Amino acid sequence: MFQTTLLGIPITIFAAINMLWVTYLTENFHQIAIIGFLAQVWVLPMLIVEYTSAGSVSHWGQYAVLFFLLGQPATHAAQVGWCSRLSNAVRTRAVSAAMYNITIQLSGIASSNIYRKDDKPLYKRGNGQLIAINIASMASYILAKRNILLLIADDLGCNLGCYGADVKTPNIDAFAAESVLFTHAFISTASCSNSRSVIYTGLHTHQNGQYGLAGKQHHFVIFDHIKTSPAFFREQGYFSALIGKVHVGHDCSYPWEFKEESGTRDVAWVADKAGEVFERAKDEGRPFFLTVGYIDPHRDMTRSGFGNDLDFDARIKDVPYVPKNVEVPDFINNIDETKFEFSEYYRAISRLDQGIGFVLGKLEASGLADDTLVIFLSDNGPPFLNSKTTLYDAGIHLPFIVRNPKASVKGIENPNLISYVDIFPTFQDWSGKTYTPTSDAPHAPKELAGQSFLPILELSTLLPEEAWKHHIFGSHTFHESTNYWPTRILRTRKYKYHRNVAWRLDFPFSADLYGSLTWDGIRHSQPNGKEGDIKVGQRKLKDYIFRPPEELYDLENDPLELSNLALEDENRGLLLEMRGRLEKWQEDTLDPWLYRDGVSKRFIQHHLDAGMIVPDRFDLDLENVRVRS
Repeated sequence: MFQTTLLGIPITIFAAINMLWVTYLTENFHQIAIIGFLAQVWVLPMLIVEYTSAGSVSHWGQYAVLFFLLGQPATHAAQVGWCSRLSNAVRTRAVSAAMYNITIQLSGIASSNIYRKDDKPLYKRGNGQLIAINIASMASYILAKRNILLLIADDLGCNLGCYGADVKTPNIDAFAAESVLFTHAFISTASCSNSRSVIYTGLHTHQNGQYGLAGKQHHFVIFDHIKTSPAFFREQGYFSALIGKVHVGHDCSYPWEFKEESGTRDVAWVADKAGEVFERAKDEGRPFFLTVGYIDPHRDMTRSGFGNDLDFDARIKDVPYVPKNVEVPDFINNIDETKFEFSEYYRAISRLDQGIGFVLGKLEASGLADDTLVIFLSDNGPPFLNSKTTLYDAGIHLPFIVRNPKASVKGIENPNLISYVDIFPTFQDWSGKTYTPTSDAPHAPKELAGQSFLPILELSTLLPEEAWKHHIFGSHTFHESTNYWPTRILRTRKYKYHRNVAWRLDFPFSADLYGSLTWDGIRHSQPNGKEGDIKVGQRKLKDYIFRPPEELYDLENDPLELSNLALEDENRGLLLEMRGRLEKWQEDTLDPWLYRDGVSKRFIQHHLDAGMIVPDRFDLDLENVRVRS
């Protein structure tokens, strides 16, 4: 007994050392699943030696095999930490810990039934069974395909049946019924290219460099050092593909292996192409990451059109709406021109809905649906004033529906707040593959801005703030190249703070909104020439065009963001708190648009470090330009 105990001491020490370095690797390389998998790789050759050389090796040879077998790199500490971090709440943490312990106990029961008395003393049969279990476990991990299907609508607000709107969207509604519908999902910028860059990078636009629209004369692109999800998943062996709208740049940052770029609204053709991607991925035995970028329901290039009068595939059915009967959202004017445009807008949404049904049908037919995470979302709000290009809720509060085929709960509404910066981290969580920014560029982020929402996906209750965030940030700088109007927001569940950096400028019109019939109707809505009474929705036109440096709203009592609390002295404490939180975030994310005395604080930081004094104010005061008294 004494000799056996002594021989066991080195094994225990070796196992402890292995557990320490494995735990260190999982923490610093963010690869719990993969590093945990290495333990199975470690023990397999030892088991094979035990099985093939049973009784034919010396005692010290047997000890050497057992030394490495029993001293394997245990992942218990990392797995317990994994359960704890992903649980987010005490209740779910307790359940996950209990389930993990049950699994450990079950493994003990299994081992007692594998190594039986009639197999003594060499346990050849038991070792053979354990080898088979080990190989089967590794094969299930290696062969598992974690596919991703991302469906992006263009300029779609929460104008869907499943979100309570009077719009015919039976396919999306059916999809929501078997998925999780988020009621509080927000993009951080209400512009097409910008928002897509947030989706693909997990970073805000002032972090990734996509300040405005890509393409044509605008030509904004992300920074060279930024890694995108198409690039990342291609590196991981995924079949990375895109069909439809791209509208991000530059090409080398988005190396889709298959790219069928198109401006078509023929959603049946889009679905056929998606089917080809599914079949190719299946034939090649590779997981896929497919983005389908729809054009609908974006405006076309006419005054009131949404592409509804084109020739389409016979599978697509027109769904007309009567203008006088359509539902016009509260954020915009309920006038004839708007009702007509919304009738056309809803036609495009119903066509989009059919396209979603077509693609999901192709996925089901491919046999890959049970291994595919599907997310349906929009890039920004409806293409109307008070919405698109603004950070008012109408522009950034968007539909967001997620189907996890492994989920045990479906058809629920999740009230927790999520941001589009959470999408890329969620994709990584789903795939089991992790990316952390490593660029040494001076302005490069060291971590992604969001976090995976998979751990909270199946919840229909609101988590406390210590378990999940109760706020999101927004960052908008350009739409078109001439639409410079940088603004930042902090939105909690109750309050919203806007910091309008270039508030002395007029708020700009995007070309499609300026050319719309709705704007034409609004600007002529006061026939008696009382232009001061013209409103955009319920907001005075002058308040829409000329905005103050700060806006603060109580969203519970003022969801349309009309009554600016920042102008009232009694809200000074709240204003300073929200301002401080926003500026702390700007500091943390190296935002160039954190201004002091009219200058980017970041760009003069070396002067500040050298002792330069700058007044603690947003803008230069022409009535008091002095710094020193």
